[in-house]
Amino acid sequence: MATTTEKPAKKTPPASQKQSIKERRAAQKQRQQRQQQILLTIVAVALLVGVILMVFISTRPAEAYMPPEVPARYKDFAAQKLMGVTPDGYPYLGAENAPTTLEEIGSFSCIVCQQYHKDVFVNLLDKFKSGQAKFVYIPVTTTGEFNPDGATRGALCAAQQGKFWEMHDILFDWQTRYGSGANDAGRLTTAAGALGMDTGQFSACLNSQAVKDLIAKAQAEADKRGMTGTPTVFLDGKQIQPVPQDQHVPTLAELRGLIEAKAAAR
Repeated sequence: MATTTEKPAKKTPPASQKQSIKERRAAQKQRQQRQQQILLTIVAVALLVGVILMVFISTRPAEAYMPPEVPARYKDFAAQKLMGVTPDGYPYLGAENAPTTLEEIGSFSCIVCQQYHKDVFVNLLDKFKSGQAKFVYIPVTTTGEFNPDGATRGALCAAQQGKFWEMHDILFDWQTRYGSGANDAGRLTTAAGALGMDTGQFSACLNSQAVKDLIAKAQAEADKRGMTGTPTVFLDGKQIQPVPQDQHVPTLAELRGLIEAKAAAR
């Protein structure tokens, strides 16, 4: 007689075990949700910190070093009205009707111009102050180690408020201190404020068409005079630097002598 084998009955987990599995799943889901919330919070905080940092960097005053001798260097010139702009709009230093006129076509990013500033210009300040000579600066932006367009606009905007020569000196210092960073509008505006200028007026000037047109006009003048490099220097309309190899560039002492002779002959 055949016998049947009974299949073992499936073991059903006790109710307590079923509850435990549900609880574990729920707990795991809660952990995942908490982790997602923490991750989202971290991302949000990081974004907020980034925004705050960007705002801080963009609004803080840029470093704008000022050589210590600059603030006092031109006070007497301003007091005696020994500065202004030519009919063409180029800044000049000295007496408007001085017997001798020295003109420089120069660039704020030109290393040789920076050296000329130190070796010649600064050492002729007494001649400009005495009324024996007038110095005219014609700025161009097509020569030098970098494009000094922003710096040049800053200098010409400073001229509108009688501070061209202070900015002129500052920019030659910045040439090696900041390089192309001398063009930074924030840095230029900080310097303008330190020099006592109206920074709102200065900032409005920086991107004005008038200052851009003046730079273009200066370049056209340089081209007309046959400029091949900077500085190109003229003494009473005659080019004295650079000159052909068979001619002599006046030394500082010779230049002073020429100025004194012209003043004495008046």
